[in-house]
Amino acid sequence: FRSVALATSSLWSTARGSANYTAPMQKKNSAFLHRSGSCPLLVTLDVDTSKTFHASVDRFMKDILPYSKRWKDFRLMFRGGGAYWFFETLKTLKLDTLHLPDLEKLSVSSKPYTLTWMDEDLEADLHWSIPNLRILDLKDFVINIHNKTSLTDVSLDVHIEDFPFDWIRSFSLLPSLRYLHI
Repeated sequence: FRSVALATSSLWSTARGSANYTAPMQKKNSAFLHRSGSCPLLVTLDVDTSKTFHASVDRFMKDILPYSKRWKDFRLMFRGGGAYWFFETLKTLKLDTLHLPDLEKLSVSSKPYTLTWMDEDLEADLHWSIPNLRILDLKDFVINIHNKTSLTDVSLDVHIEDFPFDWIRSFSLLPSLRYLHI
């Protein structure tokens, strides 16, 4: 059983990071990424931004960057507000401009909601080329979807009073949209 499990690369296709990215987590991710072979990857980063663990996030992002061409599903969770520093960290690490050809799903969640709707600074700070993005799952967080024409599924879960109906109108620019959950 052990040899079958070790040889089945799809079982090892997950990398997880957090604001407290410890040496054992780093070692585990290294083993998983090595054993994953050429399988598409699920990458999850859960950051409590009320705690300043910039070095941990930096280490995690540096660990997974060599595998960015295989990211299929990328999930970001911000807790405690202050998501802006995460994007500034990406910029400092030169990770603000990435080509992610296999990324099909992007999930971003912010608790509590801290950014303004259609935050132009966010779009200016993050230049990820995601030509095959199909699924966008947003919780109390919004990104500009005007140039994301490959989207087929969008889920938006917000808990604010000032809902930006102009953002909803941008769905008409998504020719492949099949599923919308608001």
